[in-house]
Amino acid sequence: MTDQDEMQLDEQAPYRGASPWAFAVKYQFTKAERKAVAKLKLKDMSLELQQGVQSLWIVAKWSSGSGIVIRTSFSPEEGLVVDECRQEEWSAECICTSPAGKYRVMIEIIEPEKQLIHFTVWLTPEGELSIPFWPSDTYPIDKSGDPIATEGVVHAAQRGPAMGFVYASLTKPESGSFLYFQNLTSLNDLCEQTHAVPETRVGGSWPELGYTPPIAERKPLEPGKEVVLSDGYVHFSPKVPEDVEHLAQLFFDMLAEIYLQIPHPDAIYQDWLSMAEDTIRDLEHEDCVTTFGGQRYLNAYVGTGDRRPESLVQLAVALPLLEYEDWRGRKIPLIDELRETLPSFYYEDVGCIMRYPKTMKDVDGSDVDEKGTYEVDAWYLYHPLVNMARLAARGHEDVKELLLRSIEYAVKVAQHFEYKWPVLFDAKTLEVMRHAPSRELGETDVAGLYAYLMLQMRDITGDEHFLDEAKRSAETLKGLNFNVGYQFNNTAWGANALAKLWQATGNDDYLHLSSMCIASILQNAFIWDCDYGYAKHYVTFMGVTPLREGPYIAAYEEMEIFSAFHEYLKLVDAHVSPSIHMLVSEYCKYATDGKICAYPRNLPEEIIAENPRNGHINRDLAIPLEDIYQGWEKPGQVGQEVYGAGTAPGITARCFIRVADAPFILYCQYPIYDFNSDTGAKMCEFKVHGDGRLKCTMRLIPTSDERIGDVKINHVDSGEELQGARVAGEHLEYHLPGGAHIVLKWD
Repeated sequence: MTDQDEMQLDEQAPYRGASPWAFAVKYQFTKAERKAVAKLKLKDMSLELQQGVQSLWIVAKWSSGSGIVIRTSFSPEEGLVVDECRQEEWSAECICTSPAGKYRVMIEIIEPEKQLIHFTVWLTPEGELSIPFWPSDTYPIDKSGDPIATEGVVHAAQRGPAMGFVYASLTKPESGSFLYFQNLTSLNDLCEQTHAVPETRVGGSWPELGYTPPIAERKPLEPGKEVVLSDGYVHFSPKVPEDVEHLAQLFFDMLAEIYLQIPHPDAIYQDWLSMAEDTIRDLEHEDCVTTFGGQRYLNAYVGTGDRRPESLVQLAVALPLLEYEDWRGRKIPLIDELRETLPSFYYEDVGCIMRYPKTMKDVDGSDVDEKGTYEVDAWYLYHPLVNMARLAARGHEDVKELLLRSIEYAVKVAQHFEYKWPVLFDAKTLEVMRHAPSRELGETDVAGLYAYLMLQMRDITGDEHFLDEAKRSAETLKGLNFNVGYQFNNTAWGANALAKLWQATGNDDYLHLSSMCIASILQNAFIWDCDYGYAKHYVTFMGVTPLREGPYIAAYEEMEIFSAFHEYLKLVDAHVSPSIHMLVSEYCKYATDGKICAYPRNLPEEIIAENPRNGHINRDLAIPLEDIYQGWEKPGQVGQEVYGAGTAPGITARCFIRVADAPFILYCQYPIYDFNSDTGAKMCEFKVHGDGRLKCTMRLIPTSDERIGDVKINHVDSGEELQGARVAGEHLEYHLPGGAHIVLKWD
């Protein structure tokens, strides 16, 4: 571990003193009497349920005698009584009473050899019960039972409404690590009853960690009705990560094991083929496109034609449209129009593509969200250049020429800021206009986005100077660990840049940093299915917030992560662990379902925000909403984002494969690789990413009104012939295990 790595790890668990609750835990486990009501055996650890005067505790200890304790049921002013406890070999269930109600606590050992436990707490309130406060449920302890004497590291924890977890290591006394995961899906009934929100409920400051139930003050819990109060999984490990490689890998391995145990919603096939075609049509609508100076530009949001066009918007839509044009084999005229707007964004006095057209640089913005002409958001400088490089790589010489004119400025800015960008700066003077808030580290992942651009430039020009720039930028990502991500679509491209650097140099440090980027993204994933309030009408599972502690799931950023993850799996192939393959592939699978909910036509009109911050909502257009929330916030409050219109074309181009001379289109939720077809033999062969313990849906979609004839799907690894079912107008549907090698034959 480098000094920089160690510094960052230490800083993630600042000691701020202990609360009275922590001192109460110390008293409970060093002086007060407790009664063991159940004893279970976990590999290399002891596990007990112990009754105290206020709480029923799970006590898990490593062989050193130190460990963690988890509060299950709780009675603030004593009075907790264990009425009954039934124990079997790998589980125990206790019934407890307290003045506030009756508890039922179940603990089970799921994977004894993997040190994985699961516990659930149900509460039946005695009367109408509000929850204004609840102490943390998890405390590390030393062998004497003292939590305050311990020291440790909180590597990562829940941010906003994303998955509820805390990943930590007990370092004094050095004992091991654990990943605590609260299955927020199980709290839907509690949140429905109380209108509570499970945001930032798992984490804490050392030594008070774990979970506190959502604050329920708006509406009380109903008396006499049992509700899940807590549904936790804890994966223990005797290891304490020593460097970024082990920090990320242990996180992936423990999270993957928990992921296999939690319930998952079905990932439903969605008609992206039709949505993609509707998108092409609707982008021509007057709400989406505006003419300035004889050129047509896409608006950023539906109904914002009064605002200045933005370079990022034109390119964010042009690239997935171009991918879709290649896929369908027919020209999309809008692509050339968007490409032809690019010179209007080039500022001679700066020497680079800028945000707004140069002819409008003296025009004041019509909205508070618009930036000043020379006011640059760091990632807004580099993201358009990355997309221009993708166009240049496809042979668009006009774009290449404009890119080459801009790249010197892009490099100058990077070197000026020493590859650590502020949030906003002046394009002409490079004066910092806004630093990051003190609790954040700034736009950290721009260093990865910049490295990605530099590697593109190396491929385009053959100039090794760009490789050196990419390496210098990548160095600034070291030590950031779970704080590497700022805006997660950019973090995903940074992961790919690091994977490419690993390929170019053979230096495994880049591969490990790449994995750390993926871990930072998944830290912000909704690994839970919100099903209360407005969210009953859409899917949140595996969605990712766009920013640190972002309050919602955003279509554009998600589409970019989806695209980058497809590329990432091709880059790293078998060189990363099965747990990474599993989680990244699962994200891709659920994106093919959940993203359809961002289109307002697929949502009831009454749940969509009436007065969005940007423009207006047109439910008839195949343009996604920017913002999908947990269930007590209406979607669409930010607006209907035209720059996210590449979602349907981008998903279609990646998940649907046209098989030459076959009577069907092949669809698969997991990313496919090593695809080959033999039209003469009427067969194709391919592999899917993912993990064999989970499955994805594959469909064969008829290309005509004729019924698909006999098809044989052979799973090469097992020799098994997979059986399909005819669904939805003669589609053939199959369920493939992750990692499968498939041979498909047709008549």
